[in-house]
Amino acid sequence: AIPFRRWVLEPERPAGVRSGLLSALILAVGLCGGVAGALGYSALRKDVTIIAGGKTVRHTTFGRTVADALSEAQIRPRRGDTIAPQPGTPLSAGLIIVVRGAATVTMVVDGNAVQVRSSSPTVVDLLHERGIVLSGRDKVFPDRTARVYTGLRVRVVRIPFSGPETRSRQLSYRTPTTRIPRR
Repeated sequence: AIPFRRWVLEPERPAGVRSGLLSALILAVGLCGGVAGALGYSALRKDVTIIAGGKTVRHTTFGRTVADALSEAQIRPRRGDTIAPQPGTPLSAGLIIVVRGAATVTMVVDGNAVQVRSSSPTVVDLLHERGIVLSGRDKVFPDRTARVYTGLRVRVVRIPFSGPETRSRQLSYRTPTTRIPRR
């Protein structure tokens, strides 16, 4: 009676069927892992375009931020360079990253000469970046709309306002008078 009971509770399977189920299970797990890996790869991989130093480079990265992509591409921005979008910005596929190198400029303002690095495109942008406020009478050399480049010397000449100039002088002028007859 014991062998019969065992057969009812656990039917014996041929060895080929048992190994076939195990193989199917292993194959299913492997396929799921492969599909998940491929999806993860494509979701994490980002193709970005980096424009720096006059060169355009397409770069594939698994980095999370703009700073990660620049580091992987071995682009090391210097102080004063402008990076757009900001270095902490999360990456997305197709993102365009622009690194604008700063120019070394000599500025002479209020008699003080100082060398600065700036990636401002024009002189007026450079002055605004440095917090230099101009009045309508101040003169800027070169012109405010001039492009900024390395070696440029920007000079601000302040023209003081002394108020309106007035002079008093006696004029010899007679006021003519005319009599109007009464009617």
